[in-house]
Amino acid sequence: VENVVKAATSKEKQARKERLTNKEYFATKVAELLSVLLEYCGEEGMTVHSNSSHLGPKQARSVEEVFEQAADLEINRDTFDLVKQDERGRRILDELDISDEDTNRLFETLDCDASGTIDVEELCNGIAKLRGDTCRSDIIGINFLVQDARAEL
Repeated sequence: VENVVKAATSKEKQARKERLTNKEYFATKVAELLSVLLEYCGEEGMTVHSNSSHLGPKQARSVEEVFEQAADLEINRDTFDLVKQDERGRRILDELDISDEDTNRLFETLDCDASGTIDVEELCNGIAKLRGDTCRSDIIGINFLVQDARAEL
């Protein structure tokens, strides 16, 4: 029994590692999230598929088309909160391996310039950095940044 549990755990860890390093998977999931955001921002919502020959109830479009349409998108806190409450938004964030703890303050984390809105670049960069577990190098890197900030004061 223990060997079966160990094998399943090992297989799950390997699948997660592959998911975290798969750039196409990441791009597709972010495009899905952008598609939901576009719906809440009043843009025409469409289903995103990595294989655009599969049509859902809405017209399918490629990942590239979603990023192009969302290029100038500025997302405010209220809109982002609606997407986090949407079942699709929650599912996508979970599939992107964003922890529940990170999801709670995700807007503040992503709004790195404190402008009150997040753009596509902030969204992509922030989510990419939040994916997966925190490791010691993350903590050490933050410690160095804090030390540099203190030295500048």
